Amino acid sequence: VLTTSRAPTETAGNDSQLSRTKSGRNLVLFGDSLANSLRPGLETAGLRTGVWWAGGCRLIHGDLTFANPFSGDCPWESAFERSLSRNRPAQVILLIGAWDLFDVKPDGTSAFVAPGSAEWAAAFRRQLERMITRAERGGAHITVLTIPCMSPLVSAKLSGQPGAFDISRVQAANDVIREVVATHSDRVKIVDLFGFLCPGNQYANSVDGVDTRTDGVHLSAAGADLVAEWLLPQLNLPGRRTGQPTGTATATEDAPANSRHQMRLQRRRVEQLVTAAVPEYY
Repeated sequence: VLTTSRAPTETAGNDSQLSRTKSGRNLVLFGDSLANSLRPGLETAGLRTGVWWAGGCRLIHGDLTFANPFSGDCPWESAFERSLSRNRPAQVILLIGAWDLFDVKPDGTSAFVAPGSAEWAAAFRRQLERMITRAERGGAHITVLTIPCMSPLVSAKLSGQPGAFDISRVQAANDVIREVVATHSDRVKIVDLFGFLCPGNQYANSVDGVDTRTDGVHLSAAGADLVAEWLLPQLNLPGRRTGQPTGTATATEDAPANSRHQMRLQRRRVEQLVTAAVPEYY
């Protein structure tokens, strides 16, 4: 059974409602609902993947210029600590930051700052640095994915805020990600998901003939498979498409890995959960 939950009904900061990983995963994926949409592809590729995600999760704590069910603070520090402690993973994949691309008033400050400004870059850099440093202490190899471009949802209600739909903001965040990764050990690497999903530095719903998104933001089942196939050789873990999982989890946990029917059902279930969790916001 895929352990997951709907996005919080009050705020992204309600820790009791956030999805958690099971213990004993050699690979842990950490991030927001976009990260969660990648998990089925990693599982299909043969990687027993733990995932922690929350709709609207962002690194920078503070206030946004608008309020909706996902605009609250995300308690990622405590959740990240628990996930690392329970799993002691060999590999950590970070895919987070889309919700950091709105104007924000960081805690302890009095003014809103926008992605692309020095003040925003300092706040984003500080939080990303904290996340990577904590993962490094556990000895894991860390892969940080750049934030992909996105296409506005038809029903999105963003109060005039472009967020991750403004490609200049996405690029500003990815510049900071590159800077931070460059200061760390060789156990930390960056993989350019933006470059893969956004050919020519612009949004494309189809990549290599595959419709990669369900809604302009989240990965489709085929898109998750495509990204996993592209990503796998760049990780320091083995992966196979034989349906036999890698890692230390028992064969009875999650859907049986040797059943393609079960895996297809799991992928559809994830897409249903993502759609139900974020009908109006990404």
